Amino acid sequence: MPKYTKFNPDWLNKTDSDGINVNKWLKQGENTSTFKCILCKTGDLDCSNQEQITKAEAIWALTVAQRGYSFNSCDEIGDVFRHMFPDSKIAQEFSMQSRKTSYVLSHGLGPYFHQELIKSLKRNEKFVLCFDEQTNNQDRKQLDLLVKYWCFDEGLVVTRGHATAAILKTAILDSLKADGLELKQLLMLGRDSLFVNLSLENMIENEMKKVRCGLLKLGGCHLHVAHNGFKAGLSSSDWNIHNKCIDIYSWFKQSPARKEDLIGIISDYNCVIEKTILYFTNTRWVWLGKVITRVLPLWEPLHEYFLMYLPVNKKQQVQNNDRYERIKESLTSYVIKIRLQFVLFLCETIFDRFLTLFQQEAPLIHLLYYELPSLYRLVLLQFLTSDCVGDKVGGDLLYIDFKLNEKQLNNKNIRIGEGARKLLSNLTQKERETFYEDIRTIYHTIAEYLKKNLPLRNSFLRDIQILHPSYRSVQYSDDIVRIARTVPGLLSDQEIDYTRDEWLNYSLEHIDETWYIKEKKKDYLGAEIVIYHRIDYYWNKVLSITTTDGRHKYSTLSKLIKNILIIPHGNADVERGFQ
Repeated sequence: MPKYTKFNPDWLNKTDSDGINVNKWLKQGENTSTFKCILCKTGDLDCSNQEQITKAEAIWALTVAQRGYSFNSCDEIGDVFRHMFPDSKIAQEFSMQSRKTSYVLSHGLGPYFHQELIKSLKRNEKFVLCFDEQTNNQDRKQLDLLVKYWCFDEGLVVTRGHATAAILKTAILDSLKADGLELKQLLMLGRDSLFVNLSLENMIENEMKKVRCGLLKLGGCHLHVAHNGFKAGLSSSDWNIHNKCIDIYSWFKQSPARKEDLIGIISDYNCVIEKTILYFTNTRWVWLGKVITRVLPLWEPLHEYFLMYLPVNKKQQVQNNDRYERIKESLTSYVIKIRLQFVLFLCETIFDRFLTLFQQEAPLIHLLYYELPSLYRLVLLQFLTSDCVGDKVGGDLLYIDFKLNEKQLNNKNIRIGEGARKLLSNLTQKERETFYEDIRTIYHTIAEYLKKNLPLRNSFLRDIQILHPSYRSVQYSDDIVRIARTVPGLLSDQEIDYTRDEWLNYSLEHIDETWYIKEKKKDYLGAEIVIYHRIDYYWNKVLSITTTDGRHKYSTLSKLIKNILIIPHGNADVERGFQ
């Protein structure tokens, strides 16, 4: 309540949410600004402080959610605040235990934010529904639903929501109906793979046909294609590098004593290195590179720990221990070490940049047509001659027969990374030959998978490149019309005609450089580095331009482009809900 609120006797004539007369449990306190609960037999509660207390508790609940604090960490937080702020009346009354925090978030604040989300969605012609069904840590199926849409308040593309359901189709349709959203507002479904939940997409498509609409179909998540291509490559060999890393991780898992012994050995090397071994998860194969970056710097300490320290000081631990024998075999093998170096090279040189770029929440759909062929081209250049790959881009890369013997780089020139190449001298001739055979098999398998699954000929992805500021030119007016025709149920025939005219006007517009360039700075060599704004930031500026009489200059382009930018470039947003 406001600061000077006084107790109103008329409140006693009202009923509470259970239909009970308020006067059964409420009465005025010792002065006009306080009240008492008769049933709880509480002391005077200050009306003027109650609103501030509620606000403080709500802020704390939001902080818990935003920063990922555990609910149990709230159990004694009230006592902490009372000791920190002994002169604060709000701190004295602050009460937030784990169960109350959960209740405030789910039943107090949750409905408000849910209503705000629905209001925002209803302002849009289209939105994208992203979903991912996985097994959670309770071994139960969980369906996470998120929506991507243009937020008019922020002037950006945003991703919101986090819901669970049991049956995919029913859950999705019921979720929309319950919130008063129309099925025809659904632009597309974002999912993991082109071949996963395909039947679901067809069922949703059939439902949309009943309302004379349809889905925009662009396949699955391209980050998954990259991950699975890497996985396919490593699985084509018998290296089992991930199992080697899991063995080392598992040895120290939940054993502080073993970790302490290893740290003691590391300290003897007088070096500053990360002492924690990371866990490899088979749903994120490229994460293997991060795991290896922890293992390789610890190679010598691990060698001493397993081969010298344990046999002398912990004989019982290593006797008849299969995991120990496997780890010992790995640490005494240069073949294993060179394989680790090569896998690290694959991750850091080829896959990490692509995956890091497309893990962002900012809309990047306009970059896919350039980046996907670049990834495939980079893989080819690791084992093919440069004249074979040439200057081919996009779909032209698919015409390359990468298995022709005469196009292969020889053992001296094939890319294996400097770390691996330095270890070659430690291998026998036969081990080197086998290593190079495995390398070629891995490269060929990765290339085959990417060739089969990347949409390198997708004309829609090619066209929407023009949303980048560098494509602001009259020569792309046909492209914008093709884009307008492709999006189902968004624009009328007349509006499609308008898009060409508005694009031509946009091409001649004077655009301030600060609308797309966020910052310019120098690197340590003095070269200029340009940092760009998000693409939706740029288009929010452009689409806000008005005519002399105050009308929006690009009203049709606004309707089209805002609904293009919500198209997901991957499924990373929804998968963060499982992490």
